[in-house]
Amino acid sequence: MKAYYHSEWFQLRMDMIAKGKAKPHILGHAHEDTTFLKFCTQDFMGGFRNAGCEVHYDEGTVKNQSIYRILAMIENLKPDMLFMVSHGRATYDWLPKELPILTYMQDTCGPLLVRPDLKDLIQPHDTYMCNMGVFRDYIIDKGIPRSQTARVPVPASPETFYPYTSETAVTDDSGRFSADIGFVRHSPEAGTPKAIHDAWCRDFFQKSPDGDILVRAFTMLFEDVTTGKYDESSEMAFRENLYKYLPNSQEIPPHMVDEINQLLRMWYITVYSQYWRTRFLYALDEAGMTLALWGNFWSKHPDFKIMDRGPVDRQTEAVHCFNQCKINLSINQETSMHQRPVECLLSGGFCLVATPKTDHDPIKNYYEIGKEIDVFSTTDECVDKCRYYLEHEDERVAIAKAGREKTLKYHTVNLAAKTFLEKSRKVLRESRGKLP
Repeated sequence: MKAYYHSEWFQLRMDMIAKGKAKPHILGHAHEDTTFLKFCTQDFMGGFRNAGCEVHYDEGTVKNQSIYRILAMIENLKPDMLFMVSHGRATYDWLPKELPILTYMQDTCGPLLVRPDLKDLIQPHDTYMCNMGVFRDYIIDKGIPRSQTARVPVPASPETFYPYTSETAVTDDSGRFSADIGFVRHSPEAGTPKAIHDAWCRDFFQKSPDGDILVRAFTMLFEDVTTGKYDESSEMAFRENLYKYLPNSQEIPPHMVDEINQLLRMWYITVYSQYWRTRFLYALDEAGMTLALWGNFWSKHPDFKIMDRGPVDRQTEAVHCFNQCKINLSINQETSMHQRPVECLLSGGFCLVATPKTDHDPIKNYYEIGKEIDVFSTTDECVDKCRYYLEHEDERVAIAKAGREKTLKYHTVNLAAKTFLEKSRKVLRESRGKLP
């Protein structure tokens, strides 16, 4: 493998790809952390294939074998580029330096999150495409050159998400997919936000020498948020509040500050995210509105198990939820523009999207509110708009149709893959002769 990537033939391949005279052979590797990383990787592999590239896909399902799996596939397939979602050379720093890495930043996780400096973990021909500007700024601040980054909002595949036709419609005799208001998202096994917070504290601080201090600080932050004392939604704002509850916070050494910030990131995406989502579900339930919840573990939730419709496979079943549910909710604590609205709109469904107070990528920048999609920011607004659109079917259907047309024009994975290839060719051209 080393000899091949050092060979004149491989350098000739890189020159041809950089000049647009050849399409790259791309190996897609899905890290095992979350199922969505695998789905997003699969979507992009389809986009690259539709753009004329030869592609292979490896689902890294066994953590302790992933190194050997990926090395064996590189040895056997000799790809021109390696593609990953939310991981990159920082996660696999043992990869050949000559092999360009394409990373789609859907989230900050793994070494990209915990390593303070990434400038020694990137090569001049690596490309990072980020779904949000905040992620792009994040990796640039860690040392990745701006010229090797770009933004592409998260896309979806029209081959996976499509509106029903006479040929594709599914008869739902069980009624599992039919609903007035629906939400597709897993529920944590711990259940309520308080239970999730307590479980998180046990997992992270049980054996920590400073565990009691940190548990107290995070618990006070949790109580501020859930009682309405602290009306914010951004991780940065939570960070400022958290340090108020840590004794002698001005004297905390830098390495401890990094560790606490990483813990806050994990608390934000594990604990706060669930509180943010379920507050809207509780409001709809209290208003007497009928909800359908698809995903793992809702059957175990003490308050929502009666609404459970069972898990859905994202690749084969989510499309039925979006087609048969009248109002599909999208609730994300960081951004209103992410994969769920795009998947729903491609399916021809009507999507009602939560807009957090600190919205890192507002959906209004991509869709016309009230014409192609609609949004809510408070629990009262969520309830009111659900009532309104259940009573105004014609308007709901017209918005869904316009939203699908906009999505097909700008937000399919086929378009995103072409943009990625154009950027990677530019990065590759500018990198020639710069490898150590």
